[in-house]
Amino acid sequence: RTTIVLSQQNNASAAIYVGATAQVEAVLVDGVAGEFVRGGWAQTESELIWNNSLNGSHLFWEKDGVRYSLTAVSGELSLKTLLMIANSLP
Repeated sequence: RTTIVLSQQNNASAAIYVGATAQVEAVLVDGVAGEFVRGGWAQTESELIWNNSLNGSHLFWEKDGVRYSLTAVSGELSLKTLLMIANSLP
């Protein structure tokens, strides 16, 4: 079972952060530039670190001044599936 979260931010200057070690793939989402990332934040004894091997798929893009984030938070979805969902949004 996979849980998907869609987030929209009207303030396009707001940022959604992934770790410095995240492997970011440039993609095209609904005709605009976007980014696809696998992994997630993990708590160690002293800090949060980005772990590329954790389940999690993240798709980020900005269109018409709105920043979007589509994330599979429990389980993982392929880039193809996330793009299909994102491209079907109104």
